[in-house]
Amino acid sequence: MKKRGWFGERFKIAVGGSLVALVVLAAIFAPLIAPWDPYQQDLMARLKPGFWSPNAAPGHLLGTDNYGRDLLSRLIYGSRLSILVGVSSMLLSALIGSVAGVIAGLRGGATEQAIMRFACFGDCRFAFDGRTRRARETRLVQPLAGPGERGVLSLFWFSRPQTQLTCSSRAQRSQVLKQVSEKKVIFGGGATGRIVARSA
Repeated sequence: MKKRGWFGERFKIAVGGSLVALVVLAAIFAPLIAPWDPYQQDLMARLKPGFWSPNAAPGHLLGTDNYGRDLLSRLIYGSRLSILVGVSSMLLSALIGSVAGVIAGLRGGATEQAIMRFACFGDCRFAFDGRTRRARETRLVQPLAGPGERGVLSLFWFSRPQTQLTCSSRAQRSQVLKQVSEKKVIFGGGATGRIVARSA
């Protein structure tokens, strides 16, 4: 019997899951954990180093920024926005892409071509380098959404989900076409009714 090492797959999953859970809990209980108001400014304590320096400001574990705001508090509160943007954009793009892929696989013809050509728009974005692409998307979206958290959310919802939407639509379309080719699709409800009998 092969002896399991200390750093096997389960250990890696446990460590990764624990870190994710820790970040999520910190974001949920940010008002209770954060030592300072993330927007509170103190120009007398600006650009102070963290606890590792003898010149550290008292009470600011990671130091302060150029406005004297506590970096640890801003990091904790910033995790809320990061989690909201990441989870919501991925779920939204996966939902839209999956529905579009199923429709494309079932309808076929011009509908399939139109949906998949639109999905290819996500590939066209990679014709530009990352810096140029982000700059173009920022100039396009931010004037419409405005500054602040609303602008950040709108920018990420516009730029980040496109790759996931493309992958989801293609994956679901291929699975539907596979089911159709294996004759595992039940046609019912008139000429246009189609029900997928077995999911991927």
